[in-house]
Amino acid sequence: MKKKSWKKVLVGIGTGMMLMFATAATALAGSGDGLTFENPVKEYLPKPTNFKQTAATTNSITVSWSPVSGAEVYQVEYKKYTDSVYTSGLTAGTSVKIPNLKANSKYHVRVFAGSTSDPTGLYSTVLTCKTLPGKPTFQGQRSNYSSQKHTLYFKEASNAALEGYQAKYTNLKTKAAKTVYLGRYSDTLPLKNGAFYKVTIRGYITVNGKKAYGTARTLYLAQQPKLSKKSNTKNSMTVKWPKVTGATNYTVYASTKPDSGYKKVKTTTGTTYTHKNMKINKAYYIYVKANRKVSGTTYSSPASYYSQIKLYR
Repeated sequence: MKKKSWKKVLVGIGTGMMLMFATAATALAGSGDGLTFENPVKEYLPKPTNFKQTAATTNSITVSWSPVSGAEVYQVEYKKYTDSVYTSGLTAGTSVKIPNLKANSKYHVRVFAGSTSDPTGLYSTVLTCKTLPGKPTFQGQRSNYSSQKHTLYFKEASNAALEGYQAKYTNLKTKAAKTVYLGRYSDTLPLKNGAFYKVTIRGYITVNGKKAYGTARTLYLAQQPKLSKKSNTKNSMTVKWPKVTGATNYTVYASTKPDSGYKKVKTTTGTTYTHKNMKINKAYYIYVKANRKVSGTTYSSPASYYSQIKLYR
């Protein structure tokens, strides 16, 4: 019998399985006619069992399975979740690390057992495996001064491996620290007014029943300061806001329209701003951001709302 190659077996495995069952059915149908067959049906090696993912990095996955009796080699095949063509490789062991993968991605993996002279076997179940997420990316943030909740919006592909985020955050004023878990697209953190928070966020997946964490990103978050009137003259008004612990400075923006046209009018380390040359009965719109500069990067509170100021006769 001519020695089979792995390549030929992989191409013909589906056909071989169908032929095996068709031949067996013919034998049963013809048994009453006294038909005989020169070549009995060959049995495949059993499916590998206990097939599971055991580890992950941002660019690799590790899978393992139980040994199959009579197996000399195993063929492992994998493809990205959305692809149709498998990539394959051989191993003599019952565990393999698949390298050079994309972070935060899902892959389909399967394995079958065989011998070097006649490598036939049944595929294992197809396993969905995941690589670890890279650093989180953000689409935006929103502040809510009244409820003291801060919403984060994450940028994630719909078919990404990531299941959610772990967030560790510390109040720079009280030093209180907490850990929470967030959804994969958006979620809120209970941040109190008047302080910046150091927040470390990392995505996670589940590997073999346990959370496995990706690369972390550290940032600083604060609620947007709320403005109130301090005083006014006949053509100016002074507004104030509470001090934000951890802030390097504050930036004030102003416009004559509520939803557009805002320009930076002042950056200050204080907590007041005077808007001058105001006209009677004309509305002006102002908001302020708290800023914190760390290692050359400036983190700012969001611009979620504005305040209207107006002078009356």
